[in-house]
Amino acid sequence: MHQYFYGILASNEAEEPWLDEGFTTYATQKILSETYGLHESLSTSLNILMGAMDGHKKSYMRRAEVIMTMKPSWDFKPGTYGVSVYGKPALMLQTLENYLGSTCMDSIMSTYIQRWKFKHPRTADFLEIVQEISNRDMHWFFEQALFDSVVLDYAVSSIQQKRDSSGVLLRTDILLRRLGNFIFPVEIEYVFADGLRAREHWDGIDSTTVISVEGPDPVVSAQVDPGQKIWLDVNWTNNSFTLKDNPRAFYRHWLKSLKLYQQFLISVCSF
Repeated sequence: MHQYFYGILASNEAEEPWLDEGFTTYATQKILSETYGLHESLSTSLNILMGAMDGHKKSYMRRAEVIMTMKPSWDFKPGTYGVSVYGKPALMLQTLENYLGSTCMDSIMSTYIQRWKFKHPRTADFLEIVQEISNRDMHWFFEQALFDSVVLDYAVSSIQQKRDSSGVLLRTDILLRRLGNFIFPVEIEYVFADGLRAREHWDGIDSTTVISVEGPDPVVSAQVDPGQKIWLDVNWTNNSFTLKDNPRAFYRHWLKSLKLYQQFLISVCSF
């Protein structure tokens, strides 16, 4: 990938290092994911599945509030350079791809390479191509993801069923929260007791919002970003909420633990 970034596209790694390392990381993880699987390209040992993007996300989550990508290389504090110019840009570009669509993103990348090959592109040149190809104003995204260190974190806080005095369900209220300062439009999926699903969109601007589902059919679970497309979201574990017990999760982890214990005994007894 470095044959493209910084080779064919001769960007200035000292002044704008993300144009080199960030694009290289993004392109590399795409190849790894397509070859080995999105959550399997980094590790499958001991039943622990982790992809290349999962690894970058883990590093970013630990210090997201201090990571700003758009800085010259000499301005980064010790220990922040790798996450800032490798990991976060890869998460940013993948989030952008999922938002615009892979076809649009492929066209953006192809145009960027064809227009700027054997030249010295800057960040502004790439952003201009994003605007041109997508035909959307994406400044709001880059101002937060590239030029700031604001954190993106959306959560489903609660599901409350409102009933009348006789116990008849009137509506279900789903409380959503924006826990970070990064504003991003999100999709919400909620599931009824009979298994039917519905989706709505939230612009994510307010710090809280309530989705009210009218009628006697109870909503038993809800999830923000059900497709896990927003890789910049620092905490996927708070994206869902359920009122329905699911013992399968306990048994699944218990069986995995038992399998690991058996493997340990086999390895010990083999000596």
